[in-house]
Order: sequence, then structure tokens, then C-alpha cells
Amino acid sequence: MIRRKIIFVIVICVVLLMITLYGVSQYVFEQSYQKIENDQMQTNLIRVHSVISNYNTTINIKLRDWASWDDSYIFVQNNNPEFKEINLQDLTLVNLELDVLAYINAHDEVVHSKWLDPIEKNEIPSMKLMEGIISNDNLFVKNDPNRKISGVALLENKIFFIEGLPILHSDGTGPSQGTQIFGRFLDASLLDNFRELTQLSVEFFLIDDVELPDDVRQAKNEFSRTHDAHYLLPLTDELIAGYFMLNDLAGTPIGIVKVTTPRDIHKQGISVVSFFFFASSVAIILFGLLIIILFDRVLFKRFSQLTKEVETISVSNLDNAHISIKGDNDEIAILAKQI
Repeated sequence: MIRRKIIFVIVICVVLLMITLYGVSQYVFEQSYQKIENDQMQTNLIRVHSVISNYNTTINIKLRDWASWDDSYIFVQNNNPEFKEINLQDLTLVNLELDVLAYINAHDEVVHSKWLDPIEKNEIPSMKLMEGIISNDNLFVKNDPNRKISGVALLENKIFFIEGLPILHSDGTGPSQGTQIFGRFLDASLLDNFRELTQLSVEFFLIDDVELPDDVRQAKNEFSRTHDAHYLLPLTDELIAGYFMLNDLAGTPIGIVKVTTPRDIHKQGISVVSFFFFASSVAIILFGLLIIILFDRVLFKRFSQLTKEVETISVSNLDNAHISIKGDNDEIAILAKQI
């Protein structure tokens, strides 16, 4: 009877130890791998943000050759048709990989502007677009021929990358005769370029879009509540997403950038926890069996022998009664001698 009780207690202890081990390992490993996963996603978000910022730098580099050029300096003053015929054809925007090109003089007058459809490669009337740029106080500083523009804006309900530099002589001297503008709308081709550069799944959403996906809407609400730079959200056991706000030149949020990656680290963490728990469970079970075997040989078997020999005393000749229990004067051997 006592043998069963002790074995039962050992089994209960083994089970409790396994449950405790699983809970602790699950918590420790999950926290560790979740931190690694979050750190990696933060790095990915920073990388995407850098690629977007660097695209503005790329446009700016192209613009410098045009804004600091004697021919542009003269053109913005006299609107020379020959300059337009030679330099401002549709092919110019195609080669520059731009959608919009504009010259604005020192009196905030649009000398020339061109807007090219990136898909159809045909010109779109641009005056409405230019009016939107010039009337935007956060985008265009009026009465300042030395103005510079760099960043993104919301124009025509699209995200627009815009760069503007003062129009100067080829040697960089002035005075400035106005502002030259290069710009490009975010389209599928540019988005694919960002994805190729980062090797990540990148998506852009307008912040005021009424049909935002639920996860993007959740990120938007979180940004408005916490004002954090990034927001991370596990979408499934397979995917995790990171989000950051896209601000215009005035710092006003105009969009949300979403980056999605596979949860390889999460999967690895689950595999490690499973293997660790399996290996530890096997070790604990074997240890429990070893304890039971040792108890059986050291304790249960000797108690059973002692019980049998004591029982024979009641039916034997007391003069010949003898109890023989092996042991090095431990408690059981002492008990047998005393009996």
C-alpha cells in the first residue's frame, strides 16, 4: 500500500515538474525570441524608411544639374522656345524617371511645367497641379527665390515625392531667378523599386482612406494614441507586420507604410521550445523511473521481506524465530534486530 502511495507521489511530482518546466521555458524562450523578432522588424522598418528618404536624395541629385545651369537660368527669365524644344520633351521626363518638371520664376509665376503620365507616356495638363503646389503654404514658400523643397506631399490624392532648388548659374552663383521642381508620384513601378531594394513586402496607405484594412486602421489608432515611431503587429503565426507614419514637409501624417515579413524567428523559437520540452520531459521521466527503481530495491523490497519474516513469527516456534535483513545498520536493519 505504501509502495503505491510513494510511486503515486513521485508520479505527481514528475508531472508537476514537467508542467512547471514547460511554463517557464515557454515564457523565457518566447520573450527572448519575441524580442529578437521585434528588433529585426524595427531594423526592417528603419531600412524601408531610409530607402524612401534616399529616393528624395536621388531626385535631388538629378535636379542639381538642371537647377544650377546657365541655360535654365536664362530660360526662366525669357521662356526661350528653343530651350523647351531641345531640353523639355516628354523623353526628358522618361529618361529622368520623373512625372513632373516645372520652372517657377522669382515672382512665383509658372514659366513652364510638364506632367507626364508614367504608364501612357503622354502629357497631362499640369496647371491645376502647379496651382496646388504653389498654394500649399507648407510646401511652397512664396516670394522667396532661394526656397528649397524636399520631401513628400499629398497631391491629387496621391503620395508625391518632390524636390525643388533655386535656379542659379552653372557655377552656383546667383542671384536666384526662381525655383526648379522635379517630382514623381508613388506608383506601382516605384513601389516595386522599393520592394526590390529592401527585399521586403512594402505597402503604402493614405491615412484618410475610408477603406483602410483593419490592421492598418489599428496601427493608425495606435499612432494617434501613443505617438510612437513604429508599431508592430503579428498578423498570423506565419506573418508579422510593422508600420510607420509617412509625414509631409510640415510633419503632417499623410500615409502609413506597412512592411510584412515571415515569422521565421517565431517559428524557430517554437521549435526550440518544443525540442527543449521534449528532451527535458524524457530526462525527467527517466529520472522518475530511476527513483522508483532505487526506492524499490533499497526500501520497498526490504520492507516487504521484513513484513513476511515478521508474519512467520506468529505461526513458528519462537525459540527458532529469526529475522535476517541485509543492511549496514540502517533504520530497517536496526528495526529487524530489535524485532
